[in-house]
Amino acid sequence: APAAHAAFEQWRGCTDRGAVFKQALETIAQRAAGALSSALNIYYDEFSGPAPLPGPTGESNTLRLRPRGVVLCLGGGSMDSYDRQIALALAAGNAIICTERMAQLLRIALEPAGAPGALATGFGGGADVPTALLADPLIRAVIFDGDAQTRREIAQCLADRAGAITPLLTSEDAPWRFAVERTLTINTTAAGGDVRLLSLGE
Repeated sequence: APAAHAAFEQWRGCTDRGAVFKQALETIAQRAAGALSSALNIYYDEFSGPAPLPGPTGESNTLRLRPRGVVLCLGGGSMDSYDRQIALALAAGNAIICTERMAQLLRIALEPAGAPGALATGFGGGADVPTALLADPLIRAVIFDGDAQTRREIAQCLADRAGAITPLLTSEDAPWRFAVERTLTINTTAAGGDVRLLSLGE
């Protein structure tokens, strides 16, 4: 996870992830093309810019979605659902840890396009859930689409960790779940004029 976290710190500053995805799609292998194509679409639909929010008292409110960090993609379902796990995590600006084979395919295309080399790293691709990674505090979200018993075991591992709550997500979750929310309020009616308040979600 340390290499993935270092890559995340570089990736989070990228101002147009869509441009990187577009360039990478020109060279990516067919097996990984679906994940990257979905990432491109999700990025432009959900993460490419701030969204305005209602201002009931005349203030200006803006919602921005920021990446979580390193996301562990464990699969557990179909290949299509695994592709969507990867797409959601990358589109939101996270670094990912996934199967070694998928990580290799993504790196070959993403690094020449300008992404950090360790943006996608592999955990070996065996059938067993990598419990050591589940205990790693650098993992900020886990995605799993498999059976209920394994989900309970993963959830228990995450619950045993100290510190902030680490969400256990699925490929069917809304895209905003793969990010954290930041809202900016500009209140021009307060005493003194322009008062800016920044509140952090999750």
